[in-house]
Amino acid sequence: MSRILRGGHRRISCGAMTRMLASLLLMALAACTPAAPDIAVTDVWGRATASGQTTGAAYMTIANNGEAADRLLSAKASLSQTSMLHATRTDNGISSMTMVETLDIPAKGRVALTPGGTHLMIIDLAVPMNAGDRFFVDLKFEKSGNKTVGGKIVAAGSR
Repeated sequence: MSRILRGGHRRISCGAMTRMLASLLLMALAACTPAAPDIAVTDVWGRATASGQTTGAAYMTIANNGEAADRLLSAKASLSQTSMLHATRTDNGISSMTMVETLDIPAKGRVALTPGGTHLMIIDLAVPMNAGDRFFVDLKFEKSGNKTVGGKIVAAGSR
């Protein structure tokens, strides 16, 4: 309840003031909701392996449509017990691969895992990678958590 005081001013009760301040605080907190990443993974594929080959690779595009960056912490293909992110570098005509611990996915950006660039190395294949076969990749992101995506094996030389 409020009372009218001299000069036409109202006096607000302590309960009403508390409710009003709580409402203002909730509105302020809602306006300050932190930005979040919005991860979408597309174009997941692997290249068919030759007979007896024990390693393969998978490729994909990771888009972040959100307002905050994210980080890929790990990736594991269903074709093997061991998968790791690798980056291929070429210096003076000599190519080498190095393991990539994490992969930053910028806000409103995209990262492509491509042949000759950053890719998912699949080590000690449990089964050959045959054209037309399907596989899964479990991705673990710092903020977005776990995502499982499906891909398809394509014939060597077709992409």
